[in-house]
Amino acid sequence: MSRWKTTAAVMSIFAIGIAFGLALALWWVPQSGIYEPTVRDILTQRIHARMANRLDLSAAQEQAISGIIEETRSQLQQIGNETRPRIRHTLRAARAKIRAQLNAAQQAKFDAMLKTNPRFHPLIGVEE
Repeated sequence: MSRWKTTAAVMSIFAIGIAFGLALALWWVPQSGIYEPTVRDILTQRIHARMANRLDLSAAQEQAISGIIEETRSQLQQIGNETRPRIRHTLRAARAKIRAQLNAAQQAKFDAMLKTNPRFHPLIGVEE
């Protein structure tokens, strides 16, 4: 067998393995219970359940409302992605302004405070 045929056969087997592994992961992991839902998933499920129970929704209504909730969640995530850099920039600027008002000893304490407890205050905390 020529060298290129051997290489092609090995690459084909490798590609088939990747495809099989991906298909298995997409099908098996959610059904196996290994997948752990995120907080966002849990909250979305609770909203669906609450609305279905309290409003006595039909299956068609549940499906339509589920689509609306998912669409809204996607839009809110995009808004967060667009605004997050501006928020971080604003917080960095505020920290710099606060730091400029402090003397050298206070600046050292301020820096240490941020390092030891980054969530001390949202305005001065270290961003994630």
